[in-house]
Amino acid sequence: MSEQKEEPITKQPGVDGPQAPPPYTAAVGSRYDQPPNYYMPGQPHAHHFNMQVQGMSQGATAGLSIDPQEGVRWCDAAPPVPGVKPGLQYLVNLDKVTLDECRDHTKSMIRKYLKYNVLSPSGEKIFFAEEGDPSDANKGVLVHPGYVQIYREFKIRFSDPQGMEVMTISRDRQKCAAMNPCCTCISPCASSVEVTSGGAYLGSVRQKFSCYIHYAIRDSEDVERVQVDKQGPFGIIYSFTLKNKENGNFGEILGGYNLHMNKNTFEITFPSGSSPEIKALIIASVVLFDYRYFRGKPTC
Repeated sequence: MSEQKEEPITKQPGVDGPQAPPPYTAAVGSRYDQPPNYYMPGQPHAHHFNMQVQGMSQGATAGLSIDPQEGVRWCDAAPPVPGVKPGLQYLVNLDKVTLDECRDHTKSMIRKYLKYNVLSPSGEKIFFAEEGDPSDANKGVLVHPGYVQIYREFKIRFSDPQGMEVMTISRDRQKCAAMNPCCTCISPCASSVEVTSGGAYLGSVRQKFSCYIHYAIRDSEDVERVQVDKQGPFGIIYSFTLKNKENGNFGEILGGYNLHMNKNTFEITFPSGSSPEIKALIIASVVLFDYRYFRGKPTC
């Protein structure tokens, strides 16, 4: 008796309608028995997704729009603007940004390491900032016999969604009498940072000679453009007013320690009419304030 070959079932018994597709059979020479349009690692295929996963300090690429470490979406790439330094074009049409501390427990368990996201009003990341040498963060604020405080140096680099460096904030090591850390009646006690962009000097932020908290934001020609005055605290929220010396318009820095998020967050409202360069210097001033007043002594 001849043995009959069993045919595959392609239609349910008693049901009229289109037949189901025949079962998948691997092609001759195929290494894996896999259905069509599914590919194993190392196999050539016609369609694929090109996504590069990289660290935050390298910025975003065309294949990566969401930060793999924090889930923060990068903004779209902005075309260059004539007369504006590369990278600063992201600030041209913004009147507000948020400087958001990044918590990195692998670098610092006590929150000395400086690392930030700069967010647009819609919550998209326009810049990422990170301290260049994490070992410097362990130096902190040292108090020596004779009431002398030594404030460490730091260098923070900002990068845009393409990973290109936008600006660098630098602070030199500083010694100051510790009896009144808020008083800057003598020059060595004045807190300051310098800002460069594309290798060129952009300006500085420097504390004024006063026993109150007053700062001057100066451009590349050392002309004071914005005056910053500390107004708080109001509970755990601090306020700094910004006054554009050129047009008299006002802005504000509002923030401090966010108890719910367990990190420092600052909302910045730029004075209207401020150039992208001045906006960048205002962001730099907030980094200085965070280091100076929200990460240990002094807190006045």
